[in-house]
Amino acid sequence: MKFSELKCKCLAFLKTELGEVACESQFDRLDVTELVDIYNSLTECVSDDKLRSVFKWVAHDVENRSCHLGDLVGSVDLQQCSLKVLIEILHSHTTHLIRNEAVFRMLTNAMQQISSLPAAKSLVVVGGHVDIVPHTKCWRLNDSQQLVEVADIPYLQ
Repeated sequence: MKFSELKCKCLAFLKTELGEVACESQFDRLDVTELVDIYNSLTECVSDDKLRSVFKWVAHDVENRSCHLGDLVGSVDLQQCSLKVLIEILHSHTTHLIRNEAVFRMLTNAMQQISSLPAAKSLVVVGGHVDIVPHTKCWRLNDSQQLVEVADIPYLQ
């Protein structure tokens, strides 16, 4: 088997099994160049798995990897992510996102564009401890099914 054939088979496997592969410890050891090459080759990958794997990889070494978050999230077709996963990422990685407003905006804009929940039952709140997040952000779905930011909600003291 030629190297090019092997590479094609590996990429085909990754397209369907990225979530499982990202759970392996070797995935966390990839350097950013290898990861970017893989993501650029996975144009047809499940976006939810791709986004989760980005944040898992960054979380393994936040101090050295958070600077790559914007480029890596930019390689994900966020419009193809589920609203559930976008909310999960915002909830689970709030501290990473507070330090990177551009990525925070990318995720919330994607939520705005893909949201399909009934307007009367939808509210998304992102926030944290006073020392980490000075305020909580809150969005709701309007009648046009778009997320609109509600005024800042101050912490109760």
